[in-house]
Amino acid sequence: MLCYGAMRGEAETVLSKAIRLCLECIGIG
Repeated sequence: MLCYGAMRGEAETVLSKAIRLCLECIGIG
């Protein structure tokens, strides 16, 4: 359960970072 939660949190962090990078590239963020 703990491992699954950590993996899920990590995935969310990576995803949010990728979205932020994309927005910065486009020029919206």
